[in-house]
Amino acid sequence: MKQFKKRSSLLTIVGVVSFALLSGILISFTTKTEVSQMQRVNDDDEGFKNLQVLPKNISMDSLDNLMHGYSISLGVKCSYCHESNANGKGLNFAGDGKVQKNIARDMIRMNNEINMKYFNPDGSRKVTEIHEVNCMTCHNGHKSPTDYMRDVVKLKQLQDNPNGEN
Repeated sequence: MKQFKKRSSLLTIVGVVSFALLSGILISFTTKTEVSQMQRVNDDDEGFKNLQVLPKNISMDSLDNLMHGYSISLGVKCSYCHESNANGKGLNFAGDGKVQKNIARDMIRMNNEINMKYFNPDGSRKVTEIHEVNCMTCHNGHKSPTDYMRDVVKLKQLQDNPNGEN
């Protein structure tokens, strides 16, 4: 019976991990397509519009990779922070119509501050060179860090008591 419980717990863990990996892969395919639309929408002679936290001179590749990382870290698509265009086609990346976008800006500032204050032994002035703390550190693929912690607690409880016995 103990062997069955261990095998059942192991299968549950493998299932959860497999689901998380598959979800990340599916999100990454969708997000890459959405983010690549930014070049057509925002990349002109003046650069990207309405960048308040990120460098104004950020390259398309850097912005693409950064946004892709945010998407995976929170387990969301671009539309979580970016509103639709008025015509309903594509996203308005420069718009500020969603509260999540301003929360993301605050989180970026917080990450930068933590990295500069606690993980900067050389006194670098370039926050872009320090990546110890990032969105994935707390979010782990969830919109809210508390969602991640709730899942961890449930998984631990299942491991400790696979049959739900008290």
